[in-house]
Amino acid sequence: MSIWYPGSGVTYGQYLLANSFVRDVTGQVKQSAQAIQTKISDQTKQLVVSNQELAKTFGVGFDSMNGTLEWGFNRLEYVLQDVNASIESLHADFNYSMGLLLTEVHTQNKLLNSLLDKLDDIHETLENPTLTKAREFYRIGIERCARGLLDKALESFLESEKKNDTDFFTQFIIGKLYLYGVDEDANVLDLNKAKQHLMLAVRYSKAEISIDSSFAKLAAESLLHASIAVYAQLGEEHVIADHIKSKVLLDEAKQLVLDAIKIYPKLTECYYHLAKYAALIGESVLAIQNLEKAIIADRNYAVKVDIDHAFEPVRPHVHALQSKLRDLKKVESQEKIIQADKLIQETSLWNPEESSLKVTFQKCQNDFLNAQNAHKSNTFFGFLDAISFAENAISLVKPIKSKRINELKQEIDSAINHTRSILPKQGVYSEEVDHIIIETHKLISAAEYNLNQTTYDSFKNALSIAKIAELKANSALKLSRDEYEERRRLEELKNFVRRR
Repeated sequence: MSIWYPGSGVTYGQYLLANSFVRDVTGQVKQSAQAIQTKISDQTKQLVVSNQELAKTFGVGFDSMNGTLEWGFNRLEYVLQDVNASIESLHADFNYSMGLLLTEVHTQNKLLNSLLDKLDDIHETLENPTLTKAREFYRIGIERCARGLLDKALESFLESEKKNDTDFFTQFIIGKLYLYGVDEDANVLDLNKAKQHLMLAVRYSKAEISIDSSFAKLAAESLLHASIAVYAQLGEEHVIADHIKSKVLLDEAKQLVLDAIKIYPKLTECYYHLAKYAALIGESVLAIQNLEKAIIADRNYAVKVDIDHAFEPVRPHVHALQSKLRDLKKVESQEKIIQADKLIQETSLWNPEESSLKVTFQKCQNDFLNAQNAHKSNTFFGFLDAISFAENAISLVKPIKSKRINELKQEIDSAINHTRSILPKQGVYSEEVDHIIIETHKLISAAEYNLNQTTYDSFKNALSIAKIAELKANSALKLSRDEYEERRRLEELKNFVRRR
């Protein structure tokens, strides 16, 4: 089971123990051998994503032989390498099984550390012995958390809370440990306490928004995690059979993500969870509206919803949404491909392959071919890829024509200007030179006329004529010089004879 849901037959805690990414004795991160992949439905493969596209998107997380997917597995390396990885940056790739790993990585998060230092400076933490002691316990907890010592880390954070119970960072990580903290060596899960501390984190982060706007995002994250803490209680034995209690919990979870969206609308996982809670309540319109928002923000939600059984109450509506989105993108894809094709055809008339723009034009043509091939998959992902490739082709091809025109203009202007510069000026020349000069001026006029026609053929004619004019000008220049030298020689000879 890639994504836990109420009615799965296991509690939230049992799911985490079986599926969470944890560190082994060597420090390597792995997922429990008990983790089970989930099969992608034929409906989703037909409407949303093909096997080939699944393999390309999810990598080792997708088993092409069995058509099954382990959600979030493909993003494990990203979580480990990027210390700023968060529930916001993961978008659809976030999964409850990543919660503990994200909490451990949180200890190195540059944004959180910079905000912590900023608040410590403002609140003069180092000048207050009690606050200093609180921060010391906090840092001990961070170090223990990074080593995977969940219970010992929690002890330190709780000691820190005793010294300073209004610190956002302390409440935030305590809440996340209570929400995600279980591995083979320790289990500190407590959903009620998780919600309690996360709501305190919400309160204290709101109080700091005036100091740094980043706390708005952290408040929204805290609300989202709090909603998960409430939602996870639906799997508890004393709640499963109590429909009234379940409805109360779902309504509470829904309100928490609604509050999160108000504070920070960019946290897409909130829209997905709002859709999930609405689906379980039976509010299909609200569920589909927010699922669509999530999918528009990150197309992977269109796959995630397929393996999330919490959406079973509204599954026909989900399929209808997938079909609608696919059809909309199909039309957009067709329009983009037609637009790209038209621009490429127009540009090809200027033969960019013969210029410095050759490589760019080839890249444009390759993107166009990729767009056509992606469109053939007839899936939502395929159409999105086709749109992306076509838009790349369009952005590349648009400036090529004008650059090619300028390139040709410069070459023609250069030839004409050079011709004018070497053409003999007014003087006494032979009939032959005068004739060449007149012919050259006519050729220059013809070249300029063709240049003003602004077609590739007229430009090529202009260039060809300008080159001929240039040759004639060179010929006139040589003949005029020869004639001048001959006149000078004769003049010298006459002067010599006179002196004799």
